[in-house]
Amino acid sequence: MTGQADVIVVTEDAERSRDVISGIEPYHNVGTVALEALEPEAHPDCLLYVIDCPVFDREVVALLQALHDHPATAAVPCIYVLNAQTRRDIVRVKDLGAADYFVRPIDARKFLKSMSKQITGAVERSWDKLGEIERAALKVSLKSFEDAFSAFGEGNPPDTEAVKESSNMVVDAVAEGGFETFIASVRNHHNYTFRHSMSVSTLLVAFGRAVGASAEDQRMLALGGVLHDIGMAYIPAEILDKPGRLNEEEWVIVRQHPVHSWNAIAEFEEVNEDVGRMAYAHHEKLDGSGYPEGWEGEQIPDLVRMVSIVDVYASMIDKRVYRPPVAPPAAITMMMLMEGHLDMGLVQVFDKQLLN
Repeated sequence: MTGQADVIVVTEDAERSRDVISGIEPYHNVGTVALEALEPEAHPDCLLYVIDCPVFDREVVALLQALHDHPATAAVPCIYVLNAQTRRDIVRVKDLGAADYFVRPIDARKFLKSMSKQITGAVERSWDKLGEIERAALKVSLKSFEDAFSAFGEGNPPDTEAVKESSNMVVDAVAEGGFETFIASVRNHHNYTFRHSMSVSTLLVAFGRAVGASAEDQRMLALGGVLHDIGMAYIPAEILDKPGRLNEEEWVIVRQHPVHSWNAIAEFEEVNEDVGRMAYAHHEKLDGSGYPEGWEGEQIPDLVRMVSIVDVYASMIDKRVYRPPVAPPAAITMMMLMEGHLDMGLVQVFDKQLLN
């Protein structure tokens, strides 16, 4: 078991819990441990416990109660897996403080939905441990992003000032504490578009600072990062939330998101056109093989080249259901092979100034 596990499965028999473990592994780093061997302080990154142990034995119940009561784990939600739906067991897990429970055979869709809800709550609660500037930036950014995403999905105008203010707070947070804390703080949030957009926004600000961008340009980079994928609001939820790779028809739909982003950003009041251009063209490639226009070479502005680099990097280091995350050094190595797609000079600056 890794000490970096986000989800700990507490079990008497790891093989018997294979159905639970395999259902979680595509989404999170999973560790397994026997209840009697569990040391709460050993898992500081744990966001969720999944308890797959019988709850009729008094000694087991005492150990579980100790887990719920321990200062290191009291705030960590627990989902219980039961082998049978008996009134006694259901009452017992509720008395213990279960966040939720499931009875075998488990409905995978409902289980994953509950797991995402519990982990997201844990992630957002963890922000309270950050400094005031970082905490405020994350909380305000989440609300403004979700509000804007919902507004566009419902055909309503966005709250321009709220989004601009949240991006300005990102600039302040990066200046205060760097970009690593910000990215780590959203790493397990269930809203992929939000966590990706925040990672891109944060990295763009840090990139801008590294190349000497003015305060005004840093604010524009932050806003461009937050909004670069806002067009995903127009993509059907069943495609965005698909637990696996997209087929070609679905990709055709998803590839329209830069156009949707451009149109959406046009609805924002007093937003620099460069912000819209960053969103519209961040999937263009220097050799002309990108989309939606097939721009090439000098047609692609420096700001777009920067967001393209950061977008690729942020996507690589994030865990997806169809692949594990790529380690930062390996991601840069892979990006160095993308000559013709990315600006190699800027990739080298990104690596040297931010990651070394």
